[in-house]
Parts: sequence; structure tokens; C-alpha cells
Amino acid sequence: MYRNFHLLSQQSHWYSDPQWWAIVTALFLGLLGMFQGWIRELIFKPNIQPVESKITSQYIGTQHYLYYRFIIKNSRKGLFSWLPWFRIQAKGARVLLTYRNPPDNFIPIPLNWTHFNSLERNIPPDEEVYIDILRQKTGDDNYEFCWPGVMGSTDPDLKYLNSQAGDIRLEFFDQNQSIGDIHLKFDKLQGFKYVPDGSKII
Repeated sequence: MYRNFHLLSQQSHWYSDPQWWAIVTALFLGLLGMFQGWIRELIFKPNIQPVESKITSQYIGTQHYLYYRFIIKNSRKGLFSWLPWFRIQAKGARVLLTYRNPPDNFIPIPLNWTHFNSLERNIPPDEEVYIDILRQKTGDDNYEFCWPGVMGSTDPDLKYLNSQAGDIRLEFFDQNQSIGDIHLKFDKLQGFKYVPDGSKII
């Protein structure tokens, strides 16, 4: 079919020839198939951005806790992000916590979405949502990671914050891809401070 393409293009009315359009369509669909992943990410990728830290007080039964939370936002990102219908929801979003200098055998910890008590949640475009990162029981010096739901660990490295391991990094994923990471410094009085160059830390 393609051997006649050069001759067809030289015809005075080549644009009205169905065979020429069949060739163009085949080429277009072929290129679309090759680059569909890149096109999807360029146009449709959610993007998690930091907003601010929050410290809240809460009772569970008779026990008092301080919760150290962080607010993030699903910001628009991509070539057509200024168009309202290209604002993309992060579906099945998950957040994992790791350290700048993790201890040996440390595994990334899944964190809890505030008020959802779950591993995953959808984040609509331009919506701010809360993450439970740490909690501290009154009278206890330890800061406990906020695992989602009934998940958890008895390993001290996976249960409590280790300040000797350095700052923390939150990594975000939806059902298809990574959608951002945030580097945070912890302060027991002010909560978490966002560090803008966090994406450079591995």
C-alpha cells in the first residue's frame, strides 16, 4: 500500500483520493500507539503538591493523642492543564513514607488518609486532602507512624519515627504511575516543614 504514496502525493487532487487518506490514517494510528503512554502522561497526569502541616489533638477512648498531619493538593499538570476538562483525578492514590537515610532492611511505610482510614483514596483535581503521618500518646516520647486501617508493625523501625535516620520523603502513586514526592523535616512543635529540593534526594 505504501509503495504508491509518493505517486499519490504528486497528483493534482491527491487530497481527494481515499487511498491517500487511508495511508495517513494508518500512519497516524501507528504513531499514536507508539507514543500513547507519553501523550497520556503529558496531558492527563495528576500532580501532588505540598500545602501545609497540621497538628491536631484527638481522644481515642480515654487516651489523648497529638496527630501530626500534612495537607497536599492534586494540582493540574500537563500541556492542556489550563483547560477545565483536563483536570485529572488521582484514582486509588497511595502514599509511602521513607527516610533520607533509611536503616538497614527498612521498607517504605504506607500511611493513612485522614478520615478515610484506608490505604487508598481518590483525590479530585485541585482538592486538598490530609495525610496522617505521626501520632504521639500523651506521656510517651515516641512518635508512632500512622499505618492505614488495621495495618501496622511491631518492629520498632517500622512503628516509631527514628530521628537519626534523617528527614522523611513521601512518595505518591495512583493506579498507573508515580504522581509526586515531597521531602519533609520534622519538628515536634511545628510539625512538618516542606523542603523544596526534596525531589533531588534519593
